[in-house]
Amino acid sequence: MKIFKISITVYLLVFAVPFLTQFCSINQIKEINYSNLSIESSQKLLKEIKELGPSLLMNVDSYNILLNELEKYKDEGIVINSLDGITIGANRNYLKMLGHTSEEIKSITYQELTPSKWHAMENDLFRKVMKTGYSGVYEKEYIRKDGTVFPIHIQSWLIMDENHKASLLFGIIQDISSHKKQEGKMKQKLVLVPGIAGNEYLWKFQIKHLSDIVDIVVPDVSNCNSREEWVEAILNCTEGKFALAGASMGGWACFKVAAEHPERVTKLALIGTWARHLPEVEKEQYKILERIKNGHFDEFKQEYLDYVSTNLDSSKDEFIKLVKEGMEFIDKQVFINHLESYLDDFNSEKFLNKIKCPTLVIAAKNDPIFSVEEHEYITKSIKDAKIAIIDDAGHHIMFEQPQALSTLLRYWLMYF
Repeated sequence: MKIFKISITVYLLVFAVPFLTQFCSINQIKEINYSNLSIESSQKLLKEIKELGPSLLMNVDSYNILLNELEKYKDEGIVINSLDGITIGANRNYLKMLGHTSEEIKSITYQELTPSKWHAMENDLFRKVMKTGYSGVYEKEYIRKDGTVFPIHIQSWLIMDENHKASLLFGIIQDISSHKKQEGKMKQKLVLVPGIAGNEYLWKFQIKHLSDIVDIVVPDVSNCNSREEWVEAILNCTEGKFALAGASMGGWACFKVAAEHPERVTKLALIGTWARHLPEVEKEQYKILERIKNGHFDEFKQEYLDYVSTNLDSSKDEFIKLVKEGMEFIDKQVFINHLESYLDDFNSEKFLNKIKCPTLVIAAKNDPIFSVEEHEYITKSIKDAKIAIIDDAGHHIMFEQPQALSTLLRYWLMYF
């Protein structure tokens, strides 16, 4: 068993499961009027919109001005759709990539422009946009007027009417055909699976610093209420083969994916997770579940924030800020559903000897939930697996030691 060790500045223990997330209801999203955005150039404007991501929610008075400004933008398509999919407006580049006129496009829904194999995934993303106001960036395909199919990256936002109710969808679309042709073969895909009630926010540092070598996808697991549903979400978030990494509960789901779908998974990384029955951990998680069900969810969150603020010194302010941002948007029911899912199906030992792909197990030395010894057991149980131990981190490795984790994942991606 080969062991990698990374020593960085000491962090105190973090006792909670990784439930940092940005899921929220529409009325929790701060509305940013168009007047707050720069219109010095369409390129700068689009950059600002993308950087705002889930923080941006446009009102109906703003989007006409916005669409007019972005009409000048030649690199990406801009489209406005009704909530039932009808195209309301689009810029020249959007029309050009699809081969339709402005009149033709108004009689076509985005569902009709999309191959049927993407419909289930896009329905899930539509529900996410209606809930959070933002889809995140994802990949799918479009159908041109001449019938050819081409790959795109797309992200969507809600547009609110004057009564602050969901009205329209605003989308930015990039044709990635030339990118894929230049690469010959598509860049290796990496699927990053978050922990309990988590989303792409948990992986923000890794997405930023690994995207130069892989195409990264984070599956939407917010509606998953069993391990089987997690597996389905992971397998449906992208096509073909992919490298797979999961943190905490994400690792719990990844065991099953790697064991039962070896034709899809090229390599596996398991981060801060578990495989065996752990009576003390399970007992504590049941207590948390009961407490939340009894109406003490806000108290639970506040106690955790107090713990983080009290036990980490001022040099850890950035980590504390990230924790607070994530905690603000926790969805109570998603948290409960996920907690119940893994407590009902806690043990993963049956999957270990079925995993045959190259595997890296990453443990935090100070993780108070899942010990180094548990990770060593996982490593010994998976053929030819290797383990890396990060000395100075607790359970939130992604935020506590983001550079160390990203370095390990880069090594795993390039050399395993």
